[in-house]
Amino acid sequence: MKEFLRAALVIFLVCGVFTAFAMAATEAQKMNAINQGLANLAATQLPNGSWAYGGYEQASTGAALLAFLSQKGNWGSNASAYQTIVDSGIAYLLANASTMTVSSRNDGVNICPGGTGSCIGVYWYGAGESTYTTGLVAPAIALYGAGHAGDIATVTGPLAGMTWGQIAQGITNEFSASQSSAINGNRDGGWRYYIPGNGDSDTSTTQWAVLALLYDQTLGASTPATVKDHLKSWLAVAQASGQGGAGCYQPDYLICEDSDTGALLLGLKFVGYDLTNTQVINALGFLNNNWLATANNTWYGNFGHPYAMWGVYKGLEATIGLRDTTYITSLYTNCGAPANLPGNPPGSMPCNWWEDYNDWLVNNQSVDGSWAGYAYWTGPLSTSWDISILGATPVPVGNPVLDDFNRANGALGANWSGTTGVRAFVIQNNQVWPWEGGTIYWNHDSFGTSQEAFVTLTKIDKYSTNNDLLLKVQKAPNGTINYKRGYIEVNYNHKKKFVTLGTQLPGYAWISYPTTIPVTFSPGDKFGAKVFSNGEVHVLKNGTDVGMFVLNISDQAFFNPRGGYIGLYFMNDPDGFFDDFGGGSL
Repeated sequence: MKEFLRAALVIFLVCGVFTAFAMAATEAQKMNAINQGLANLAATQLPNGSWAYGGYEQASTGAALLAFLSQKGNWGSNASAYQTIVDSGIAYLLANASTMTVSSRNDGVNICPGGTGSCIGVYWYGAGESTYTTGLVAPAIALYGAGHAGDIATVTGPLAGMTWGQIAQGITNEFSASQSSAINGNRDGGWRYYIPGNGDSDTSTTQWAVLALLYDQTLGASTPATVKDHLKSWLAVAQASGQGGAGCYQPDYLICEDSDTGALLLGLKFVGYDLTNTQVINALGFLNNNWLATANNTWYGNFGHPYAMWGVYKGLEATIGLRDTTYITSLYTNCGAPANLPGNPPGSMPCNWWEDYNDWLVNNQSVDGSWAGYAYWTGPLSTSWDISILGATPVPVGNPVLDDFNRANGALGANWSGTTGVRAFVIQNNQVWPWEGGTIYWNHDSFGTSQEAFVTLTKIDKYSTNNDLLLKVQKAPNGTINYKRGYIEVNYNHKKKFVTLGTQLPGYAWISYPTTIPVTFSPGDKFGAKVFSNGEVHVLKNGTDVGMFVLNISDQAFFNPRGGYIGLYFMNDPDGFFDDFGGGSL
């Protein structure tokens, strides 16, 4: 945050050289650090539900709530107390929101859903730095409202009567209207501190608008295509030539460092660029070459700089994931292991960029559970971000909903193939009833060697055994999509409350893997699955990773180099309904 908290806060300067630790953080150490961090945040919440930050309480409260909500599965015996803390924090944010009527960006392009008329914009003022603040608040709103987009969020205050989904769309509307445009020259496509926008842009601020738009999408908000189109213009000039691939604060104000490079990567991912894109590869190269830098000169450095570490974490998690060992190799610690980390369960990853961060964080936590931070980013901000890093908080850069089923009752339509008769699957009131069920494929697109699929389970038959996502489904020689030619099946058995994995190779029988992942989905939850080109298959609940399978050698030999189609298999779910099917390449 380039101007964030300049006058209001005590500045903590971290000086000297950090020591590389010989032993890595074990899973137990990481969990202990998270628990101690949450306890510190719990102890420092103010009676009004906020966290003190010299006038920027809305921002620090958003960051703290993200830390709590992203680690909800680790609350344990503190669940009741922490839920009260979160409820209080959310109530504070809802009561202190701001709204305005918006319609067009400064170039006259209408940004409201449907492209006409006016719409409500929602934001948090944040002592004038509204883009930063709203970008910190939006993730907390999205996680709190997950699975309840259609529920009324509050009956009092500025957002009275709005649903969680409407609030998310309102945030998206506000950012869309505040984006700089081509009339602002080389500031086109970015954002600055202010809402409404003033035609200026910088990379540091832009990341918070992007983060908010990503989280808003999880509650069903729609981002106008023009926003991404113009963002591409900003991302092009923000990676200034001659700076080694770094993201820069502004094209004519060359503060080019780790923090802005992480922000750049997040934006590149949001607009759809992947590891085949030169900008992405150059940014990763810069981070690798500058990985060892420690916090210095306010904006520069990596380790010990919470704003930079959180910015880099978001960019790398979204771009290469937490397990990659190929792009960031100039590590600060050795994680204590040439192979798996000591003390960690089988399957833990070798030392990589994320474990490098974890090792540093575990060994630099204060005795009170906080992290000291650096410069403007201290107290609850640094502690919240560091918890979110240790806790593997996912950035929701997932693919869009492909079919919301918002059309006339009846058949699924031409984008689906398989068992598509109305006795099998029928649209009723903008959702699908899997009456007799069967196998259906989204035939409009095939996807890459790493891909995902997801669906919202709006109602679940208590005896249902097959609420299944299909990945990498292959085509038969005649061009039809056919699971017998190869597919991966991620099965949710609601009756037994677990997820299993099955696969079928051409010419072979279907096989079921023996491992189960215990998880319970409730009506309104989003069931997701991701398969990666390294053979990992991840299961997600409302965007959060709840477990992983690894394909066997034969399955990896077939599936790892292949893409394919995605789809659904529902059976024994006569009282169930589903909605919002989506997915795509990763």
